Parts: sequence; C-alpha cells; structure tokens
Amino acid sequence: MRVVVGPKAPGCTAIGVFMFFGAIMASLAATTLLWRGAALDRIGALNPIAYKQLAPPGGTVGILLLLLGGVLTAGIGWFRRRLWEWNLTVAIITTRVLGDVVNCIRGD
Repeated sequence: MRVVVGPKAPGCTAIGVFMFFGAIMASLAATTLLWRGAALDRIGALNPIAYKQLAPPGGTVGILLLLLGGVLTAGIGWFRRRLWEWNLTVAIITTRVLGDVVNCIRGD
C-alpha cells in the first residue's frame, strides 16, 4: 500500500509544539506537588488559588499530572504523522473542551 504524504501545515507543527509544552508544564506542576519544600515551590505563587486547591490531594494529583506529561510526550508520533497520535490528540483536545464546558456551566 502506498501512502502519499504532503507538506506539513503550520498548524500541525503548532499542535506538536503545544503537546510538548503541555508535557513540560504538567511535569513541572507534578514536581511541585510531589516534592514539596524544593526550589520549585515558588512556582505556586504564579497561581496561588490553584495551588491551594491542589495542595491537599497533592500526591494523587501529582501522579496524574506526571502521567499526563508522559502521555503528552507522545507528540513525537504527531511529528511522525502516526494515526494513533492523531486519535490521542483528538481525545485530549475533546476532553479539554468538555472540561471547559462543564466549568463554564458550573460558573468556574
């Protein structure tokens, strides 16, 4: 079977970069929640309300954020134009949009 692949659109590159940026940010947030008292604790001052909400269940949320960071590093497949990465990206964006709709309905 022959597959014809054209040039990459700028939007495709932007989504791949966004996924790697998300992986870095999720891993950074996980680090601040899992290892408290480290030099990275000052990052919590950027969004103190969110940090206060996430601090009590910090271990559980930190592990989930670390898992999310690992999933987002699958952006390598995005740049290689793998179908599984397309499906994963659509699932991630859909989940994010649905979460935003729920937050909007709740008034958050």
